[in-house]
Amino acid sequence: MNLFRVGALALGLWAAHGAATAAEPYVTYDDFNDSVLSPARWFDAERTRVVVGKTMRLAQRDWGLTNSNSGTQGISWGDTISRSGKVTQLRATVRVTALDVTTCAASGNAGFVRARVLGFFFNSGNRTAGSNVGDIGAQMYLIRTSNSADAPGVMRVEGNIFMCTSADCNQSVGLSANVPLGTVNVGAAATLQVDWDRAGKQFLFSLDKGAATAVGYTVDDSADAGNGLKTIGMRTNAASCMSGPRTVAFIDGKFDNVQVNATGKP
Repeated sequence: MNLFRVGALALGLWAAHGAATAAEPYVTYDDFNDSVLSPARWFDAERTRVVVGKTMRLAQRDWGLTNSNSGTQGISWGDTISRSGKVTQLRATVRVTALDVTTCAASGNAGFVRARVLGFFFNSGNRTAGSNVGDIGAQMYLIRTSNSADAPGVMRVEGNIFMCTSADCNQSVGLSANVPLGTVNVGAAATLQVDWDRAGKQFLFSLDKGAATAVGYTVDDSADAGNGLKTIGMRTNAASCMSGPRTVAFIDGKFDNVQVNATGKP
C-alpha cells in the first residue's frame, strides 16, 4: 500500500470538508444591548440569588402568558432554611430596591410582586410526606399590584394563613383574609416576623418588631406538615394577556438578619 497516496487522499478529503460553507449566513440573534432579557427571544426569564454586601440579593423578572386575558402566572424565587422542621418563628429584614409590574392593557387584568417570609407549620389531617396537600402555611409580605392606587413606590404589608390543596401548593384556599399591617416605601427596610402560637391556635404577624397582630385558625394542628419548608424570597404573578405588550412582573431586593426560634436553629 502506498502510504503517501493514502495520506494525500485523507488530506484532500479534509480540505474538501473544510471548504464547505453554511447553508445560510449568520445573523445576530441577541447582542444583549437591551437592559433586560427579551421574552421574544428567550424562554427563561431573569434570576439572581447571591450574597452581596453582607446581604442575600434576590431578583426575578417574569412575563405573563399570552393565551388568555385573565389569570396570572405565579412563580416563586428564594431560598429555604435547611432542616426547618423545628422552626416555629421566622423573622427577616427585607429591603425591596426596585420593582416593575404591569397590567394587561387589553383587559385590565392585573399582576403583583411580593417579597416575603413564608412557612408551612402543620398539616390539617391528611398528611402525605413530601407533599404540601393539607399543609397550613403562614406568610408576611410586601406587595405591589399593577393596578394599585397608592403613590409610586409604596408597598403594602400584609399577612395571611392558607391551606395548600396541591402537592406544590400552587393551589390553596385562604384560612384568613389578607391582614393589613402597614406600608413600606421601595428602598426602605422592613422587618417581617411570623410566629406560630400553637397553644393559642393562632399566628402572630409583626412589622419592625412592633405590636403583633394575631390571626386565629380552627383546623386541626396535631399533625406535622408534609413539607414543612420555611423560606425567604420573592414571588411574581404576571398577568396573562393575549394582545398588546407582554406583561412584566419584576422585583429586586435584599434580605438580611434572618432569625428563627432558638430550638429551630440547625
